[in-house]
Amino acid sequence: MAENEAYKSEKKYIAFVDDFKAQLHSFDKAKEWADLIRCLQRLTKVLQKYSRYDDVPCKLTFTKRLAQCCNPSLPSGVHLKTLETYDIVFQRIKEAGLAEDIAIYSAGLFPLYKYSATNVKPMILDIIRNYYLPLGKQLIPCLNGLVISLIPGLEEPNSEFYNPTMNILRDILHQTSSVLFFTAVWKCLLLSPSLRYASLNFLLSELPSGENAEYDFEIYHPDKDRLILNALIRTLEDENVLVIRSVLDLLLSNFKLEYRIYEGNNLVSLIRPTLMILAQKELSLTRRVYTWLLGGTKDEASLDYFIEHGREETIAALSHIFLRDANSVKTALEPFTVIVELLEQPKIAPNIIDSALVFVLRILRKYKDGQYSNDIVSKVNDLLDDMEPEIIWNFFSNYAYESIINNHDIECIDLIDNLLEKMLHLSSADVQTVYLPQLLKACINSLSTALQNRPLDDIQHILQLSLKVVAKIHPENSPLHAESSADKTPKSIIDSMKIYQLFYIKLCNDILFVEWEEEDILKEQHTNWRWENTSSIRIFDIASQLLVTIYSHFKLEPEVENIDIPEWVVISYKASIQSNPLVACLGIRTFNTLMELPCNDQFVLRNKQHVIHGT
Repeated sequence: MAENEAYKSEKKYIAFVDDFKAQLHSFDKAKEWADLIRCLQRLTKVLQKYSRYDDVPCKLTFTKRLAQCCNPSLPSGVHLKTLETYDIVFQRIKEAGLAEDIAIYSAGLFPLYKYSATNVKPMILDIIRNYYLPLGKQLIPCLNGLVISLIPGLEEPNSEFYNPTMNILRDILHQTSSVLFFTAVWKCLLLSPSLRYASLNFLLSELPSGENAEYDFEIYHPDKDRLILNALIRTLEDENVLVIRSVLDLLLSNFKLEYRIYEGNNLVSLIRPTLMILAQKELSLTRRVYTWLLGGTKDEASLDYFIEHGREETIAALSHIFLRDANSVKTALEPFTVIVELLEQPKIAPNIIDSALVFVLRILRKYKDGQYSNDIVSKVNDLLDDMEPEIIWNFFSNYAYESIINNHDIECIDLIDNLLEKMLHLSSADVQTVYLPQLLKACINSLSTALQNRPLDDIQHILQLSLKVVAKIHPENSPLHAESSADKTPKSIIDSMKIYQLFYIKLCNDILFVEWEEEDILKEQHTNWRWENTSSIRIFDIASQLLVTIYSHFKLEPEVENIDIPEWVVISYKASIQSNPLVACLGIRTFNTLMELPCNDQFVLRNKQHVIHGT
C-alpha cells in the first residue's frame, strides 16, 4: 500500500486516472448493448496501457459499471466482455487487492451465474476457480453470496455444469469453514425458494448418512433447532413436487425419527408439514411420508417403530393441523384429506383414530356457525359414513364415559352434543337400536361418579346431553320396537333406566333435598327471603324430565314389586310438598306425568294411595 501511495503523484498515474474516468463517463452515453461492449473495450485498453500500476482508480464507480453490464437482460456478448474485464482487473490487483475489495467486485459477478447463457457459465467458473479459491479463508466474508451464486449450477444433475459446479463448491467447503459453509447452504434452503431443489441436491450428495456415527454432527447441522428446522419446514411446505420429493429423501437419509435429532415440540413442528403433504395425494410423496413415519421396516416392526418414535408427536401435529385458521374452503377441508389418508394406513390408523375423531369433533364445533360450516358438516358426515359404525360409536360412548369419570374437561359433552345436531345419518337400524342407546347408557353410567367429583353445572350438562340422545332415538321407526311389547326395547335402554333411577334417588336425597332443607332454615331466619331458580332446582327439573322422558319415549312400564312404592316415585311426591314453590311445582308436574304414563293399573293405584296417605 505504501508503494501505491508513492506513485499516485506521478504524471503517468494522474494521466491514467484521467483516461480511466473519461472512459467511465462514456457509459452515460451508451444507448444500446453494443455501446456497452465498446465502453468495456476502451476501459480494458486503458488498463492494459497502464499495466505497471496494480490498482484501479474510481473502484466504486468502476464496479458499478461492471455490475450494470452483468444485467441478466443483456445478451451474452456483453457478459463475455464484462468477464474479460473482470479477468484483467483480477490479474492486475492480485489476491491482496481482491481480498480487500471482494465485496464491491462480487456484487455484480455473483448474481450472473444463475441467469447466464451456456457459453458464459464456463468463464464465470474459471474466474471463481482462478481468483476466488486461492483466497482461502479470506472468502468467509462473502461466503453466503458465493454459495448462493453457484448453487443454481446444481439444478439439473445431468447438466454439463453440474460436476464442475459441485467440484468448486467442494473446494470452497474445504478451504473455508465447514460450519459457515453449511450454514450458507441451509440459508439457501430457508430463504430462497428458487434455489431449494439445487440446495437439496448438494445436501443429499454431501451430508454424511445419519447412520455414520463418526462424523461431527454440528459441522453439517449448524443451529439445528432454528436454522435447519425452519429450513426443513419451509421446504416441506414448498409447492414444487420435485422439491418436496427431495426434502423427503433428505428426511429419510439424515433425519430419521430413530436418530432423535428432533424431539418434543420441534418434532411436532417437523411432522406437521410432512402430514400436510398427504393432502396432495401424490403417490411418490405419500409413499415417502409413510416410509419416514414407519421407519421403512415391514410387518410388526414398523408398527412398533411408529409407536416408539412418532405416535404422540403425530397426534400433536394433527391437532395443530385441525385447529389452524382457514382462509378458504380448500384449506378448511385439507385436514380431512390428511385424516382420510392416515386412516387408510393400517399400521397408523389404530394408533391415532381416537385422537383423530376428537379433532374432527373440534373442527365441527369450531365451524358450526362459521363461513365454511356447510362444507365442514358435509365433510364430517362423509368421513363418518366411510368408517365402521361400530368403531366410531364405540369411541363416542367411551370418550364420553372416560372423560366424565376421570374428571377431564367437560369439553366431551359439548363436542358430542354438537355432533348430534350436525350428524345426518342417525336413522339406520343399528344406530337407532344399538349405538344411540349405547351412548345414552354411557352418559347415564357416568352420572353417579360425576356426582361425587364434579360441580352441579357439569351434572346439568350431562343430563342435557342424555335428553338430546333420547330425543334422537325414534322407537316407532325401529324394527325391533313394538308399541305393546316393552320386551323388544333395546336392553341397553332398560339397563339405563334402572341405573338412572338409582342416580335420581341419590341426587335428590343426598344433595338436592339437603340443600332445600338448609334453604328452609334460612327462610325462617329472614322474613324478606326470596326463592330463586338456583342450579339445584334447574338440575332437579332436567333430571325429572329425563326420568319421565325415558319412560314415555320408549313406552316402558314401571316395574311393580310386592313391596312399597318405588323410591324414585316417592322422590317426586316429596318434592311436591316442599316449601319452595318452584320445587313444589316441578314435583307436582313430575308426579302427575308419571301417573299419566300408559302402564298397568296396579302401579297407578299404589301411587294414588301413597298420595292419599301422605296428604
